[in-house]
Amino acid sequence: LGVAVFFTTRAVLFDAVDDSLRSRATTEVRLLMPRLHQQGRPQQPPATVIVGPAFTAGGYFYALVDRDGEMLAGTPNVDPDGLASQETIEKALEGGPAFENTDSSTGENLRVYVVPLEGPQATGVVLEVGRSIEPEREALRRLIFILGGGGAAGLALALAGGFFLAGRALRPIGAAMDRQRAFVADASHELRTPLSLIRANAELLQRHPQEPVQANMPALNDIIRETDALSTLVSQMLTLTKADAATTPFVFTEVALH
Repeated sequence: LGVAVFFTTRAVLFDAVDDSLRSRATTEVRLLMPRLHQQGRPQQPPATVIVGPAFTAGGYFYALVDRDGEMLAGTPNVDPDGLASQETIEKALEGGPAFENTDSSTGENLRVYVVPLEGPQATGVVLEVGRSIEPEREALRRLIFILGGGGAAGLALALAGGFFLAGRALRPIGAAMDRQRAFVADASHELRTPLSLIRANAELLQRHPQEPVQANMPALNDIIRETDALSTLVSQMLTLTKADAATTPFVFTEVALH
């Protein structure tokens, strides 16, 4: 039973780490690609693009790496020795995202998630997101000590400790998932009205294809107005997403309340 508790707790802890790395990488790729492929402007090479949030809380690091394993850009806390091996980079480029356990220059155990980027300017380039897994390993060492205590009391304490550690590890992930679900629900609600109006006006124009443009100006104006509103709404939601991901620093100023 003690062995089962250990391996179950280990799986829960490292699954939580993988989920957090995968979630952060997905968010960063969504924010990074528009910087690499700016519509109507020259595409920027990866080495000139800022990668990662402004504040890398929780010890997470971000890096853009080419096929040869050379770091093109990264957050200040990146340890080049802790980046993924060239073999894992090739695996990600050929078969999709991949995980790897690495060691920093100080011997710290790291977990790295490697995601291939797409597009002309990103060919052969991957995004690496990682963090230290020393807290999880320390938790498992403590769990082994507890399990080694033996007896019914030791076993009961191990079970409680395992669930407690797993709960602590999963709590930030659960909170992030709750925020994501709330954001998607709010976005769906806010987008439904302008999209419905645009569709209604488009169907109205479709039923009268022979009429001159002047006769349908009210419907066209409605479409343009709702499209502008939709664009503003999407921009606001993107700002909220960046703020939630800590990619936009807050500026505090004093204001008069009278």
